[in-house]
Amino acid sequence: VREDGAHLVDPTLREHGLRAGVDAQREGRAGDRFLELLLGWAQHGHPAAAPQYAPEPGVMHVASVLRPAMEQFVIARTYVLALFGRRDVTAPFLYDIPGAGLNELAVPAELHHVADEVGLQLTVGAQLAAGNTLPVIYAGVDLLLSMLDIAAHCREVLGRPTDIAPADLELPSPASRHGYLRHSLPVILGDEGAAEALDFTRLIDAVLNALWQYAEPRLTA
Repeated sequence: VREDGAHLVDPTLREHGLRAGVDAQREGRAGDRFLELLLGWAQHGHPAAAPQYAPEPGVMHVASVLRPAMEQFVIARTYVLALFGRRDVTAPFLYDIPGAGLNELAVPAELHHVADEVGLQLTVGAQLAAGNTLPVIYAGVDLLLSMLDIAAHCREVLGRPTDIAPADLELPSPASRHGYLRHSLPVILGDEGAAEALDFTRLIDAVLNALWQYAEPRLTA
């Protein structure tokens, strides 16, 4: 953050992000790891099933900057859903976290969009107070929604159901949630804040697109 209060993106994030995209297309290393991540989730239900490795320092740097907002957003929107919804202890598991025994929160589909909006507002407030910049805060949230969308595409390519919710529980698709939240950014962040946030996400979109283009034809190879 500059002394005048303007929010800037750490230039090393752009450097590391672009390098990841180059690796995916030129060397294949990042692409192969991305493919393993998708298969771990699609085949076993959780990305931790992918092979483990020690990431390079540059990757750790990017992850350490983006992860806090991502995690805080998940917690914040879950609290919002809890205020609107109820625990359905008889329904099948929606998110089967090994050893956690968690059931889905049964709430109307439209309230998931509300939870995303309020969750983002809470996350932005908390992360700005912690000294993080607005583009990086939103980038962590946007990356989460992008990956949920890619995971749904992965299951579609593999011929598996893209909606893992019970049939009587309608949920908005990851693409719907992603698009709705991006469309709502000017209301949540203001026009200038939304422009800053979306500018940085374009870089992440480019990297994810390169990784997906590498992984998609290899999912069924």
